[in-house]
Amino acid sequence: MLSAYPSVLADPLANTYVCVAAYSALGAAAVALVSLAGSRLARRLSLRANLALVVLTTVLAVVAGTAFAVHKMVLTPQQMRVVLVVCAVSGLVAALVGLVLAHGVLLDARRVRELAAALAEAPQRRVPERARPLRTKELEQIAGELEQSARRLGEAAARERALEAARRDLVASVSHDLRTPLAGLRALVEALEDGLAEDPTPYVKSMRVEVDWLSRMVADLFELSRLQAGRTARRTDSLPVHDLVSDTIASAQPMAQALDVSLAGSAPPSLMVTGDAAALMRALANLVANAVRYTPAGGRVFVEAEQRGETAAISVSDTCGGIPAAHLPRVFDVGFRGDPARTPGADAGAGLGLAIVKGIAEAHGGTVSAANAADGCCFTLLLPLG
Repeated sequence: MLSAYPSVLADPLANTYVCVAAYSALGAAAVALVSLAGSRLARRLSLRANLALVVLTTVLAVVAGTAFAVHKMVLTPQQMRVVLVVCAVSGLVAALVGLVLAHGVLLDARRVRELAAALAEAPQRRVPERARPLRTKELEQIAGELEQSARRLGEAAARERALEAARRDLVASVSHDLRTPLAGLRALVEALEDGLAEDPTPYVKSMRVEVDWLSRMVADLFELSRLQAGRTARRTDSLPVHDLVSDTIASAQPMAQALDVSLAGSAPPSLMVTGDAAALMRALANLVANAVRYTPAGGRVFVEAEQRGETAAISVSDTCGGIPAAHLPRVFDVGFRGDPARTPGADAGAGLGLAIVKGIAEAHGGTVSAANAADGCCFTLLLPLG
């Protein structure tokens, strides 16, 4: 192998190739060094200037390398002029083509900048569909990410507006609901202070009822704030659905008997869910209590549990007569109670029970829904199986 090198170096044609390559590389390197020095000055220039610098550097490097090599070759002056003219014309055409292609990149960059400016001015507006994709893959990806960010910002703004509207409704609803028991307490206290009551026992009982109602409202508000803040305790107990249903029915039976409402239920003993027993008990109790309150005397409330795929479905159906179709999408909103005429009094609460049910269901990875049935409505709580 080593004996081959002297023969190669002794070959005049090989020496010519080596010399031409060396001189070409030297000429191109000279242009590259000048361009690198100029690129430091072009860092703060526009994208157009930087693209032009890249195109011209590439073309000039080729032309300079060729011209430098030709100058060292054994050519007649006429041949050298011909080669230099060819290099000049080819370099000019290459530079023009490169600048035209770079102009397309500039147009893409301008469209991305205009898109970003438009989204920055009005992030809540609908993102317009682009007629065609951009020429440059990277800029197309940037434009797509900007559009996705704009859509997420719009969705977040819509959720924020909905939450703000719900907060305003809650404040208005709670303020209205607090006014009645506070006015009643004030009247009872004034009556006792003025000595108008010969026997204060009925007054004290009435005050106890109002205080209990206020305590329930405060507890519901506290629980709702914890759910919305994501600070709900997440236990991982394995719970039999049969026990949840039977315990809920047992606790709600006195209220159902007082309102002359039949309350019953059934659940398979083998059906299990995982979660916080107290929270799930409260969610189911809210659904049952809500059904009992709105069912007229002589009506029926039935709680049934079954397995649906990978979830446990707990349904609470009643004979309340149904919910107006316009109210169904809002029954789980904070403070929503539908038609005021259907609110049976102070015992109905401040419209927070169903919102708490929704928060507990979502905290456990489940859902809750409402639908009208034949002679009433049905609330269905879906929970992942244990």
